[in-house]
Amino acid sequence: MLGEISYGVPSDQWKQYDVFKVPILENGKATRFCGIVHKGQLKSIVTNDYVLFPNEEALRLAGEAAKVVGLEPFNIPHPISGRHGHALYNYKETRMHAIFMPKGVNKVDGDEVHVGVDVRNGIDGLSSFGCSVFSFRGVCSNGAIYGYKQIYGITAVHIGQFQEVITRLTTVMTNIMDKSTDVLESYRRMARQQLTEKLIEKIKKSGLPKKVLPDYVTEPSLEPINVWQTYNDITEAIWHGKSDLPTKVTNFDALHRALPLVVKK
Repeated sequence: MLGEISYGVPSDQWKQYDVFKVPILENGKATRFCGIVHKGQLKSIVTNDYVLFPNEEALRLAGEAAKVVGLEPFNIPHPISGRHGHALYNYKETRMHAIFMPKGVNKVDGDEVHVGVDVRNGIDGLSSFGCSVFSFRGVCSNGAIYGYKQIYGITAVHIGQFQEVITRLTTVMTNIMDKSTDVLESYRRMARQQLTEKLIEKIKKSGLPKKVLPDYVTEPSLEPINVWQTYNDITEAIWHGKSDLPTKVTNFDALHRALPLVVKK
């Protein structure tokens, strides 16, 4: 039978961000769990060995690393709230994605395309501090997130000196930008490749929800369509859909399994 639940003394390590790690007690005794409280709201319950790293601090360190690499904050409309900014959050504001881009713009089949860096973090125990690739297509204000386990990614451990974290971030950001030409070449290859029945079947079996699939995938037609158009139609539906950011990330991962970007490491 569950005993009386109460809270212990919060850690004040990150009080400047109004985020606390609060021990959870049962009958006045410590358990192996604690709560993450942000701005007076309980955001998640994690184990005691979870190392809290606030999104605000991740955003600060990412900005410092981006300056070293020559990247700038890339302001875009938030796919959920519509507000402009380079930091995107989920509904509960427990997970963050911060977008940084180099100056200039690239062209793919006449479309303006930016390729840069997505720095992510979370305080819910489910999303760690890491770095991955992000692209943005100007004509549709359409973003695409690449899961860090698949492309160029790292998961930085929430320990060590902050300067060490910045140094590590600058290294990964530099590697991502060095490989950005491979990403763009993959896009250009998509523009030259026709959508085939084999690719349609891969997309159908990818686990993507039917609502993000264009009609010509769910009900194939004889009209010739290139893979770049298909990729953008699906990413646009994911990006501008009503799903929360974690679901968008999951859907992007599924899409890139079906239509992988062939890049060199």
